[in-house]
Amino acid sequence: MVSSLSTCEFLDAIRSFHRQSQSLEDRHYQWELIDTEYKPYLRRSILSAYADKSSKEGEEINAAELNSMSFDEDSGDLATAYITASHQLISLEHHIVYSTSYQVPVLYFNASFSDGAPLSLDDLYRYVIPDTLANNLRNSPISIQGSISLTEHPVLGTPFWYIHPCNTEALMQTIDYSITTENYIKVWLSFMGQAIHCPVSMVMFVEKFA
Repeated sequence: MVSSLSTCEFLDAIRSFHRQSQSLEDRHYQWELIDTEYKPYLRRSILSAYADKSSKEGEEINAAELNSMSFDEDSGDLATAYITASHQLISLEHHIVYSTSYQVPVLYFNASFSDGAPLSLDDLYRYVIPDTLANNLRNSPISIQGSISLTEHPVLGTPFWYIHPCNTEALMQTIDYSITTENYIKVWLSFMGQAIHCPVSMVMFVEKFA
């Protein structure tokens, strides 16, 4: 079972995952391969409606249903019809980048409101991060901020949030699944992506993708 990846294995893994994602009908699960000479990585963007989990009004409007909605960038007027004072349209951009130090993929992301203002760490917990995972992420001893921190993107050199990868290899060793280089990214992302609204389509786990 594969729990970490060499640089070459990571490249094979993201190319395999990219091909599989591009074959999905739902484009919200599709990823773009950014094949830079320095360090190739995967990118995905999505616009979604999120409920303010601290607002009782948000709960009354069925926050779970709104949090499952994803909208095209071109249909903003339609999306706005669903938004109330306790809900926000938030744009998320996810990147999967290789860590040479830990020899595992790392999930980087940026988040912004519809007016372009970036989300703070408190905003992420207020709107994006599920309550079921919030305490463990906040109270992690990895850093003062917890498991989610702001850092410099290793390729772009701009500030990005990321989920610290120090426990990734140990996590992959505990998963009861036949992990290979070909399926590593989708298995890894099915766990890591839950924290920041970056799901993997279950279609990718059917036989033709195995």
